[in-house]
Amino acid sequence: METLQQLSPGERALSPRASVIRELYLALFVLFFRLDVRRWPSYANANANGYNGALGISLVETFAALSVLFWFEIVSGYRFGLDSRLGLVALGIFAVYFTNLYFLIDRARGVALEREFACLSRRKRVALLAAAAAIFVASAAVFYLSLGLYQTAFGIAP
Repeated sequence: METLQQLSPGERALSPRASVIRELYLALFVLFFRLDVRRWPSYANANANGYNGALGISLVETFAALSVLFWFEIVSGYRFGLDSRLGLVALGIFAVYFTNLYFLIDRARGVALEREFACLSRRKRVALLAAAAAIFVASAAVFYLSLGLYQTAFGIAP
């Protein structure tokens, strides 16, 4: 691992799988952190960019959670009726977003992640950003397909 000497002893003890997940989480954050190119790399606007990063991670998590829920309903044949509980779904989405904000902005971990990412080799940064973009697109595509199949399975007209 390239940044092994930069990691704390607790982080060095992470399994290789946990390390890959951590790097992908880092790459997702950085992908959306750097989305507003006009302000990057100025760290004067790091909090504003951090909100972008938290939003991107929250979108991926929301797409994944709703896709799993849709597939659970399709396979079980039991419909939870989330369409009548949109307030609850929105509350859950906001909870995910504010949890990410807490860890990434309030605890100032987001900018530290971005700076750590900048220390990686160019080749690794490009690979991680490409993987992050692929994860985002895949999660959105799976959500879109799951929603269509959900509507078909329960006879819901779009």
